[in-house]
Amino acid sequence: MTPAKREGKTDTARSRQLTEKSAENHAVTTAAPAIARSAGVWCLYFVTARRVGRFLPRRTRTKEVIRFCTQLAPMQDSRPPRRYSDRSSGAQSRRGASRACPVSVGTVSVRAVAHLIDLGITAGVRRDTLIAAAGVTHHELSDPDTRLPVSAEIALWQTLARHVPDPEFGVRTAGAPLLRTIGLVGYVARFSATLRDALRRVQRYGRVFTEAVEFELAEGRREVVIAKAHPALGPGQALAESYRLASLLSLARELSGHHIVPTEVSFTFQQPQNTGAYRQHFRCPLHFAARSARVVFRRPDLDLPVVGADETLAGYLSKYAEQVLASLVRGETMRHRVRAAIWSLLGDGPPSLKQVAGALRMPRRTLQRRLTAEGTSLQREIEEMRKAMAIAVLRDRSVVIEDLAFLLGYSEPSSFFRSFKRWTGTTPRHYRDTTI
Repeated sequence: MTPAKREGKTDTARSRQLTEKSAENHAVTTAAPAIARSAGVWCLYFVTARRVGRFLPRRTRTKEVIRFCTQLAPMQDSRPPRRYSDRSSGAQSRRGASRACPVSVGTVSVRAVAHLIDLGITAGVRRDTLIAAAGVTHHELSDPDTRLPVSAEIALWQTLARHVPDPEFGVRTAGAPLLRTIGLVGYVARFSATLRDALRRVQRYGRVFTEAVEFELAEGRREVVIAKAHPALGPGQALAESYRLASLLSLARELSGHHIVPTEVSFTFQQPQNTGAYRQHFRCPLHFAARSARVVFRRPDLDLPVVGADETLAGYLSKYAEQVLASLVRGETMRHRVRAAIWSLLGDGPPSLKQVAGALRMPRRTLQRRLTAEGTSLQREIEEMRKAMAIAVLRDRSVVIEDLAFLLGYSEPSSFFRSFKRWTGTTPRHYRDTTI
């Protein structure tokens, strides 16, 4: 081969490589909006694709990674709702909700969506309009185990903001009793010793009700509860934020039985023209256009005891579950006393020997010695409490299986599913469908 032909072939190869490189750059530019739109959700998939791409030829690696991500990106806008099952599955967004808000990370209980729909109906918004905005069906609303994407709740807040002319609607509707409405979250809050303990549990269990907002209790010289809202709320932010902060204060008042007045309340949105309802509800200095949404409590207020735990016990658990619980915790033996302490502490996870001994006001060694004398142990009693209450509560189809998992102190529903299968040989859903 002559030097001229060799040089021409080399130039052709270089030209082909440059063309392929240009095509790859063009593909990146074309895919960028789709990838950026879902970067928060699909970055893990991108990393996975890059790792898998190591086994591909270098020339096709970038193309395959880009193709992989661009195929996944549109899926975020067409994800169906999740009915919580024994197998973990991602929450997926829905028709109308995804159009109103393409960003959907996290899930929300169908109870929260139904509550917002009821609020909208009281404000004069048509039920069909609200259901269409959330992208749910009547069947899904009647199934307590349904988990919907956060975008369903976001779409409802945006719809309410468009159809409800009253800018103070969120504050005005937040004064109604909430404990029964929020299900498990209200139950574990009412079963707390003090208001501070209740707010800690709201911080932990709030995501069971909705992941559209996160509450954080910052303890220091002043007790501050910070509400972090979903960034995609858009025009529904002011309405949602005012409702949540007002509801938080109403919940604190309901739990303590006192008309608590915070030291100050801050909102991230601009001050509305009329703040009469805000001043009447909060009765403290108000700050708008703040960096974060927060309610500042006085420390003595959070030390107030929670009242009426037995009333909510009857409101959340079925009569049969109440009877089973009573048989477990009511008695004169040390075992019964330990079970009662376990149930009061179980909402924060499996209690330690130190925690149970503290609740019973006795030394740890004394408690361990007395349990041994009765032929049992703390771990065995925790296991028996969980098993008996799981089987009893599952008989009530209105209780969400995910709620039950957290009620029994499991950090994840999957851990509860494994334990239940070890106890009964089947899954909670299969047990409920076939045995009850």
